[in-house]
Amino acid sequence: MILNESFSSYQNSTIKSNDCLINCFINPSSIKSSDINTPAHFWYKFNNPEPETEPMRVGKAFHSLVLEPDKFSNEYFLIDRKAFGESYQKNKNGSPNMRDKYNKIILNKIESENSDKICLNIEQSELIINMRDSLLKHIPNLYKIIDLKSNYGKAEQSLYCFAKFKEVGVFEKMVDFNIEWFKTLTSEEKLLLLPTKTRPDYYYFNGQAGYALDLKTCGDASYNSFSKDIQKYGYHVQAAFVLDCLNAVLIDPFIETSTEPEIQALMSIGQFNLITIEKTPPYLSANYRCVGEMLQLGREIYVEKLEAIHKIFYEIKTKNISEEQFHKYFKGYEIFSDIFAQDNEGNLIDYKMQYIDLSPYAYIEHETRKRKQESNNKKNF
Repeated sequence: MILNESFSSYQNSTIKSNDCLINCFINPSSIKSSDINTPAHFWYKFNNPEPETEPMRVGKAFHSLVLEPDKFSNEYFLIDRKAFGESYQKNKNGSPNMRDKYNKIILNKIESENSDKICLNIEQSELIINMRDSLLKHIPNLYKIIDLKSNYGKAEQSLYCFAKFKEVGVFEKMVDFNIEWFKTLTSEEKLLLLPTKTRPDYYYFNGQAGYALDLKTCGDASYNSFSKDIQKYGYHVQAAFVLDCLNAVLIDPFIETSTEPEIQALMSIGQFNLITIEKTPPYLSANYRCVGEMLQLGREIYVEKLEAIHKIFYEIKTKNISEEQFHKYFKGYEIFSDIFAQDNEGNLIDYKMQYIDLSPYAYIEHETRKRKQESNNKKNF
């Protein structure tokens, strides 16, 4: 299911249809490789989402400026230096000093006149404009890749799917989030489904083939540095998740009813690009395509995490486990295949902890490599 909804609606997703209410969705942020160390870590983060930070707010504004330019002015207001006149009290960087009474009055007036919008201060406004302009300079065909006027291309759309399991904790595939189909299932069949959602920045599908992409702000858009960001933030997991959801929603239903095998073989949404832009001058950018091996690794990670999460939710639903009882059923640091540390009578099983000796030499070797790289970088200049 694809919905054209605001980001806030996506964050607070609730799908309601007569006797069916679903408000618990797993998204790529829930399953990226660094997020699920134990069931306890997952459960805490799932029930305590991180509050929006200032960088997150600016990042959302940048995405809107690039991907939804027609809607941007309705949601955001960019505060300009010119609004403060020519002789305002300035900071060292030239921005208005907000300790100055006159500057405060002007700022309060601007914010009150635009109370229905998100106001970005001068530094934030100039940052996202500079990033947008630099992005267009380094990737001049950006709006051919992100074709906002095409009927085949869509920006900021919410995708909803079910992760379907053959049995408890054994993933089968992603299927379209069809609420009417869901209502026809038995209680046992519903327990083998896990609601999921994702929101690619942009996808393109012309009826046979397509691609998806995400804009990523970063500190360093170079190949070596951004490769580390991919692993750290689980971008490859997100890419595989998005592509599989797109195929489940746009292609699989057609293939299942199609009688033309040649068309079936051609239809695919298999490419995912990461367009990066640095957050500091000179705001360099790059366009990276996720190769097959990278997507496969991301797929293996998200499947492993979904299987673990499905076990958790299955136990919670079948045993009516409350949040207070959670730690009685789920241990801390243990292998995911041993999540449910109980015997047949429901008593806790005392698994022996597994330890890994951490050598101080690992840190020394890391620092040596780091300094060697820094030395080589200086030589290059």
